[in-house]
Amino acid sequence: MTTTNERMADNAVDRYVQERMRADHIPGLALTVIRGVEVILQRGYGFANLEYRAPVTADSVFEICSISKQFTVAAAMLLVEAGVLGVDDTLHSYLPDLPEAWQRITVRHLLTATSGIKDYLNDIHDDAVPIQASSQTVIQYVSTHDLNFPPGERWSYSNSGFVLLSLLIEQRSGLPYREFLQRRILAPLQLHATCANDLRRVIPNRVAGYLWEDAVWRNRRVSFAGKQSDGDGELVSTLADLIKWDAAWRSNQFLLPSSLQQIWTPATVNSGTLAQTTLDSDYGFGWFLGEHEGHRVYWTPGAGEGFSTSLMRFPDDDLTVIVLSNCDEFLWADALARGIGALVW
Repeated sequence: MTTTNERMADNAVDRYVQERMRADHIPGLALTVIRGVEVILQRGYGFANLEYRAPVTADSVFEICSISKQFTVAAAMLLVEAGVLGVDDTLHSYLPDLPEAWQRITVRHLLTATSGIKDYLNDIHDDAVPIQASSQTVIQYVSTHDLNFPPGERWSYSNSGFVLLSLLIEQRSGLPYREFLQRRILAPLQLHATCANDLRRVIPNRVAGYLWEDAVWRNRRVSFAGKQSDGDGELVSTLADLIKWDAAWRSNQFLLPSSLQQIWTPATVNSGTLAQTTLDSDYGFGWFLGEHEGHRVYWTPGAGEGFSTSLMRFPDDDLTVIVLSNCDEFLWADALARGIGALVW
């Protein structure tokens, strides 16, 4: 039975979300709040497609952007648990054809964004790497550029590092990355709507991404859609699937507790100090680690043209907030998830 306090929190969240959507011009979003194993709030707001006026539901398929990195981390740790990959192994142990300057880079460096490898999306400002390039093409191109800093010296967000992880997972598993993901993660967890984004594929309930420009909504640029590289931000998913995904992380049956401890341990740099991120937080394996209003928070933000997403856990409160939106406001979903957390914890 729903308590009076829960109804009040539900109403407060509803008002808060609708106010933020109006103020920030958000076409649509899917939202859930999970406490323990119970979904205490699940709701769709606005439109998945403005042209057809299709509403957002729990089955609306969003581009989840960098939440995809959680799947890459999980895939890597499954191989660590199987004994075929070590987090402190060097890349050259498995991929000897990589540049000489990358010899000291380890799997841990990739997982913690301390490798120094340039981010193909943000550090290299030309069109030599098209957005729809394959993982191999991305890494071949990035490998022609100098490192930003020696491995382990500091933290710098690198999508390239997670693309490289997908190639490493292929090498150690003997399977294409997407097939490994399907066999070891998506199928066992029954994440039937989660897959790589492909503009040629008919995906029922696909959500359209939008930009707010010149006081009107516009369709996002098609050139930014349909990633072909893996590991960093290629997946689409639904609220319903991500609820299952959150449950898997809580179960201690999908990944071992020892793996979770490593994933959520703040990374250090060569000096022995904690790696400092641009979000004023620590960083684990693909997760930011910090606090909000005195509450610990672990989260992965997603940002891509036309979409803003966040999967945010408040571990001391046994609370998860997931926000999927089809707006182009950087970290907007993160801010909303924090605000919702403060209303319900």
